[in-house]
Amino acid sequence: HGITCSSSAHPAVESINLSRNLLNGQVTSNLFMLTDLQHLNLAQNDIEFSFENIGDALNLKSLDLDNTGTISISGIGSATNLNILRLMSNDFYGDIPDEIFSLTNLELLYLSANAFTGEVPSGLTNLEKLTEFSCFQCGLTGTVPTWIGDMSYLKYIALNGNRLSGTIPPQISNLQNLQHLDISDAMLSGTVPELTNLNKLSELLLKGNSLTGTIPKNFLRDASSNALTVDLRSNFVKNFPGELFEFSKLTILLADNLISEFSTEEACEAVPHWMGGDVETYGCSAILCPPGTFHENGRRDSGTECQHCRSENQAPYYGSTECILTTVEILEKIYDMADGNNWKVRSNWNNEDGDVCSWHGIGCKSVTGSRKDIITSIKLANNNLVGTIPHEIFRSLPSLTYLDISGNPVDLSFEHAYRGTNLTHFHANATNLASLDGIAVARNLRELRLQRNDFGGKDILSELFTLTKLESLDISASKVDGKLTEKMANLKKLVSFHASDNSLRGKIPPIIGSLTSLESLVLSENEFTGSLPNELNMLTNLRSLYIDGYTKDSKGIVGELLDFALLSDLTVLSLASNSLTGTIPRNLLGSSSQGKNSVIINFHSNRLSGSLPNELNRFEKLQIDVADNKISGIDKELCAMDGWMNGIVADFGCDAILCPAGTANVNGRQSNSALDCGICEGATLAPFFGSVECVPDETKMEARAILERFYFNCGGQKWSKQKNWLDPKIDVCEWEGIACENNEVTSILMGSNNVVGTPPSEIFDLPSLEFLWLYSNPIDFSFDNIGSAISLKSLLLDSTGLSSIEGIKEAKSLTELDVRFNELGGTFPFEITNLANLESLSCSTNNFVGTLPSELGLLTNLKKLRLGSNHFRGTIPDFASFPSLIALDISGNQFSGSIPSELMRDAGKNENNNVFFIDLSSNYLTGTAPSGLSRFDDLTIYLRDNMLEGISHELCNNDWNHGDIAEFGCDGLLCKPRTYNEIGRQSRDGSACQKCDTAEYYGEVTCFGIHSSKNSAGSGLTVHKLFMAILTLVWTSTAFLTR
Repeated sequence: HGITCSSSAHPAVESINLSRNLLNGQVTSNLFMLTDLQHLNLAQNDIEFSFENIGDALNLKSLDLDNTGTISISGIGSATNLNILRLMSNDFYGDIPDEIFSLTNLELLYLSANAFTGEVPSGLTNLEKLTEFSCFQCGLTGTVPTWIGDMSYLKYIALNGNRLSGTIPPQISNLQNLQHLDISDAMLSGTVPELTNLNKLSELLLKGNSLTGTIPKNFLRDASSNALTVDLRSNFVKNFPGELFEFSKLTILLADNLISEFSTEEACEAVPHWMGGDVETYGCSAILCPPGTFHENGRRDSGTECQHCRSENQAPYYGSTECILTTVEILEKIYDMADGNNWKVRSNWNNEDGDVCSWHGIGCKSVTGSRKDIITSIKLANNNLVGTIPHEIFRSLPSLTYLDISGNPVDLSFEHAYRGTNLTHFHANATNLASLDGIAVARNLRELRLQRNDFGGKDILSELFTLTKLESLDISASKVDGKLTEKMANLKKLVSFHASDNSLRGKIPPIIGSLTSLESLVLSENEFTGSLPNELNMLTNLRSLYIDGYTKDSKGIVGELLDFALLSDLTVLSLASNSLTGTIPRNLLGSSSQGKNSVIINFHSNRLSGSLPNELNRFEKLQIDVADNKISGIDKELCAMDGWMNGIVADFGCDAILCPAGTANVNGRQSNSALDCGICEGATLAPFFGSVECVPDETKMEARAILERFYFNCGGQKWSKQKNWLDPKIDVCEWEGIACENNEVTSILMGSNNVVGTPPSEIFDLPSLEFLWLYSNPIDFSFDNIGSAISLKSLLLDSTGLSSIEGIKEAKSLTELDVRFNELGGTFPFEITNLANLESLSCSTNNFVGTLPSELGLLTNLKKLRLGSNHFRGTIPDFASFPSLIALDISGNQFSGSIPSELMRDAGKNENNNVFFIDLSSNYLTGTAPSGLSRFDDLTIYLRDNMLEGISHELCNNDWNHGDIAEFGCDGLLCKPRTYNEIGRQSRDGSACQKCDTAEYYGEVTCFGIHSSKNSAGSGLTVHKLFMAILTLVWTSTAFLTR
């Protein structure tokens, strides 16, 4: 099923079509070994597709991956013969990848229904053979580029449903092969272009934009003889030129425009084939309903006639899709649907004798040449409106610029918001507004206030981030979900963005730094994770920044505090109740121009440490709150800043900034004479400056409970080291094997202590635990909960009987891991490659097999790597890109092949180190010890017990191996063939290389035929090599006899 082969004498697979076939999982890249494959269709399956090796499919012309969940096309540039590429309805994000534009043989490119960002990419011009380009609803912004007119082969263009801007470029008229152009619902403006020279055009779809003015007399002149469909619905077009009647077979859709003049029935009788033949039957109404009538399609069809409105004013234009309410009627409808009889103020409403401009909340302005004023504002905030504001408000009041319905339990639909072209201010805070669907078309909005609503956890941001003219946006406390995405870069004019008290999640994206007009940014009380992006320093106009987390249970923002040194106008910086660490930067607000003005800094309830730096004395009127952190001191110079803390420092000195260690109050500082910093007494403590309460030493209590559980679970009664354990009068920090810093347990050193059983998982809840050494104990260790040990650096579990390290990947902070002399098996544990901070990894003497994975290269901080005495095989990786590596031991394995000349090429570059250790002994390495190793100045290297056939002479003129090579020459590196000794080389601490006629290779450690107790210890691998040689001889002889 799904396979098509060629009909040649030697059939080969030419086509695979497994679309809609419930495929799931990873598609093998071996597929591209089918070198005759021309067509591959895996659309609408839930698969993971990699483009690795796609270049091997030399004849691949068509690839369809629509709706497969594909997120990356890295590698596709190798598919140079592709003609057709379909990637619609996937999970792409960001700019359209440039790699596509290297596929110069592409003829059809379909990218629609993705979440791309950015403008129509200029890289398309590289695709000179492209005839079809589809990118509808794929997130594009910017203009329709003029260079598109140079792509002369294009026949089909679909850009509909994007958030474009600007006009339709006249250069499209250069596309003489164009048959289909769809830029509907794309937020375009300007006039309808002539678009002459398009003599092959059959479809032009431009509905749902903001096209204005008149249709040109020469509109599509060169396509007049074609069967042509034109869709201009829902624009602001004002005319219907008579020249269009020269077209023979035209279907033109003009409903919902501003057309006030149309031709006579006689003209319509001359075009009976228009509108699919409906004109012959229904006359002009098959093109447009006349004024005073309406139809949902704006024209009569075979189903229903154009229906009459009560007055012609309700449908003043040709092609109306509904009866538009008059100004009075829409206001009356607002009154009725919003329970007007119970409004707080309703003066003059429904007064038939009064001018609507005198009605409460209605604002008007006069229009030159008109007897009537037009309504420009409706301000009915906090007026007890209840119910719904009719959606017709945007259509019936097209001049409305300001709408304020705040503080009323009312809802409003944005169904006709595209008619609200003049709306610049919309205030709807504290209403019953439940959806913003459609608001994106209100493209002239500058101020949008939506705080204190209930959007039910919806992600409304994608709509809002298309309103490119927004200057002020407030969605605070409105139950908004979602993430701040790169699309927020569209809001270049944004001055104020308030989004506090929602459920926004994920990281604050670096793209926020592009909103350089921002003066006020409030993101407090959300669920953000990650660290503060450095790009916040690019917001040089920022005056206030709030990212607090008082009401959230999550850790909030983590990482170190930025210095905000470039924000010279910042006067309020509030980052309270997060998990910021490190010290307060000395150049905090370093370029501030506010030295003499009031400045507020709030870092309350974080994990900041160190002292309050004296460089803050450049602020004369600072209010700073760093209480409830881990501050260890205050520079005394700051205690004389009499203008700080609203002048309170003049009264209480340092205490007005932070209560000293050992004292506390609810604010962490003294703010008046009645609330001083009280001394902590009894079994309570306040170890840091700025403590907000004297607390029982719960950390110690929790630590004691955890260590007691460890003691009882692991046979503490029989430990050889257990001094002071369980003594209620002795601090846990004085228990044998336990070490502390700042009153918190940092080390548990219990190696070789007869520890048994399973250490409790709660041991990882010790927040400051850095060292856990349990080596040489017969324990059953589990890595459950190790992710909670956020400070853990060193974990020594060698000689514990360990058989699995499942879960180790969560120990992100580890820098040292030792699991030697255990029972670990299988291939190299992939989980270890997640430990990016590892500096020392020891896995020697286990039962690992297979080759070393390339992912080992992720551990770029490694200084020491010990993998000896396992069963690893394959060639030795060159370890060339490990800039910190100074020690490598992969001895006693089954590695084969030659020693890489680039071995440890970058070693020590990050460590300023020139002393190195390499042990490659007891493998199956062949060839010559390479001259490339001569780049090491001070090296201890063991190469014995391999199958090496030579040594580069450059290696014999150095001080390696503790001076042995300088004294003994090449023998100090390896004994020559026909010689040996127990360490495979001559050293000042051992014997010389001894004669042995059976020693075939450099560095032999045994001599067959000579009985030596010393030799027997190191002979295992050599015997194995002899055994393998015998097997090879037997196999060869058998094969010869069989032949």
